[in-house]
Amino acid sequence: MRGTLGLVLFLISLLANGVFDYQESRHIYGDAWGSLTIVHVLVCLMSMYCITRIAMPWLERGMSKLEKEEKYSTTFDRIAKVSKVSVLV
Repeated sequence: MRGTLGLVLFLISLLANGVFDYQESRHIYGDAWGSLTIVHVLVCLMSMYCITRIAMPWLERGMSKLEKEEKYSTTFDRIAKVSKVSVLV
């Protein structure tokens, strides 16, 4: 229930923000900028859908595999090393 309520509140907030941004940008800059605001809201919605439906289940499956194989700490040590090097690159 808590996750659903948070999702509904987030969607209401995103849509309200998109509507107000659209109205303001259309009033100041015209229709072209208003349409970009609509595209921005749609991209946010598509990104949220991809994260919740594709990326999170994939990540949870991977985490459970690591926990079952007891390679959790060694894998994250390797990830920490790679992330330190990738910041420098």
